Amino acid sequence: MESEKVRENDISLLEHRLCLNCLGRLFGKMGHGLTNRERGRSISVFQKRGIIPKELPVMDSEISGGGSEEDVAEVDCFICQGLMLEIPSFAELAITEMDKYEYDNFQVGVKVDPEISQREEQIWGEINATHQELIKAELNREIGKLVQKKTKKEVEFSKPQLVTIIDTSFDHVDLQVSPIFIYGRYRKFQRGIPQTKWPCRKCRGAGCESCGQTGKQYEETVEELISERVLELTGGDRAKFHGMGREDIDARMLGNGRPFVLEISKPIKRNLDLAELEEEINRTRQGKIAISGLEWVPRDKVKWIKAATFPKTYCAKVKFSKRVSPDELKIACSKLDGVTLDQRTPQRVSHRRADLVRRRKIIHIRIDEWDEEEGLWALISIKGESGLYIKELLHSDEGRTTPSLKGLLAENSPVEVSIEYLDVTEVCDESPTD
Repeated sequence: MESEKVRENDISLLEHRLCLNCLGRLFGKMGHGLTNRERGRSISVFQKRGIIPKELPVMDSEISGGGSEEDVAEVDCFICQGLMLEIPSFAELAITEMDKYEYDNFQVGVKVDPEISQREEQIWGEINATHQELIKAELNREIGKLVQKKTKKEVEFSKPQLVTIIDTSFDHVDLQVSPIFIYGRYRKFQRGIPQTKWPCRKCRGAGCESCGQTGKQYEETVEELISERVLELTGGDRAKFHGMGREDIDARMLGNGRPFVLEISKPIKRNLDLAELEEEINRTRQGKIAISGLEWVPRDKVKWIKAATFPKTYCAKVKFSKRVSPDELKIACSKLDGVTLDQRTPQRVSHRRADLVRRRKIIHIRIDEWDEEEGLWALISIKGESGLYIKELLHSDEGRTTPSLKGLLAENSPVEVSIEYLDVTEVCDESPTD
């Protein structure tokens, strides 16, 4: 250890017998390269010789060979009362629980009887300790070193996959298992499938005759179609689906797909072949959904997904209550192109969203196809800012969206506008690794 000053009466003031670990821990923050046990042995050697050194000596082979670990009784230690002898058994307890999981790194934490901590603090006060280390810190470190040696896994302090909490009073181990996060994109080919689970409207998820005791309003969801197999493979506790927004239940999600992050809590296995997983889900869910671009991502990608406000492109088949000429439709669309409009919260979502007026921009709008024979329908492509209500932009929602396609067409003569179907054709996002 480094030559740091220790007052002569520091050790001489000790009135209690301490084990080597607890003795050395009184000077645990002095110097580097030694364990507390080695520090304690060095001090005990000099005590045995009747010498209280002015400087804590560097432990060398001569000094270490001159003392005996029995100089300070282990079980009779005033502070730990033999707890430090149990470090190997605590390590084994931890390994037994950790072996139930697949992991690459870990961290160890301990709970210590409050009375031990109180006795430790009492000793600090008696000798005016200034370089002491907490018993919890030593236990964490020494148990962690043994677990690392036996499992060949790495200790990780910032983002461990497993955190092992050992209650030293009851020889009990709790594990905190970090979730895994899988990024990807999904396309939805079948209408009537919501993104996430909706509780049954009648029983609110409890299960009733109306929902077939499932508690669900809809039989299938995008979340379940993707997560069910992932949960089977990982043995996880539950899945949570984080999508970059969501499309209406009756809308398809096409094009490049909608980004999502699937969070699996408490996975038993965490090393999956994502290419095989992707192929299997696409094969077994054919005609309903398809996923692509699966990759492992850190937790903060959930925040990225939720905060994203990227533009989206839609294709809508619009129907008119009477003939609309090509010129009328072109003029109306040209008046909407590039416009920032006001949208009051739509009636269809007013039960779950605040009644506000939002300003959203139409980046581009164009006519893709036209009913040349009767002029009763058209395919219209719209690219708009995130949060733009497309259906309301087209049919006006009884004037709650202004301007609207219906409102502009009705300037010549009254006409009703309805949406036969709506598809999302592109989510204009950036890569999550950018």
